Amino acid sequence: MNYDQQISKLESELTNAEGVRASLQAELDSLRAETSIEGAATRNNRIADLVPLVQALDNGELKKVGIPIDRTAMLAPLVGRPSPKRLREQIAQLRAARDAAVAKAKVDPDGVAGPFRFTGPGKHYVDGRRLQQGDVIDLTHSQAVAFADKFTRVEGASSAA
Repeated sequence: MNYDQQISKLESELTNAEGVRASLQAELDSLRAETSIEGAATRNNRIADLVPLVQALDNGELKKVGIPIDRTAMLAPLVGRPSPKRLREQIAQLRAARDAAVAKAKVDPDGVAGPFRFTGPGKHYVDGRRLQQGDVIDLTHSQAVAFADKFTRVEGASSAA
């Protein structure tokens, strides 16, 4: 999975986690805003159930708290996943790594990036040719950017392709 795919996946998880948190917080705020004496015990019980859920979601520790049956569908996909704060940190780290890999590729502005060595991981095909780790080939500017996590630039070498 390349950097952009990983970033997209984490951004989707973050959007979902933030949406669930916003929903729980809105419900909690609504319950706290109610002032009627009627139903106060039920309201206080619901607040007591919601507060630890919001805190556990914020800390990425949902698996440590009991999830009420009526919240399972909403919260089950988030159990065992990082907190929204940690997801933001991971996204920032991946963006920095992607930017560093692109900068490392040192692509030429004319569109020809030059020779690159395939470093893996896994299989990779270019123009129908299966590459082995260590193979050197010429990449275009767009290929060098897209596959910056799988290739390293080879200075002063000519490609075998």
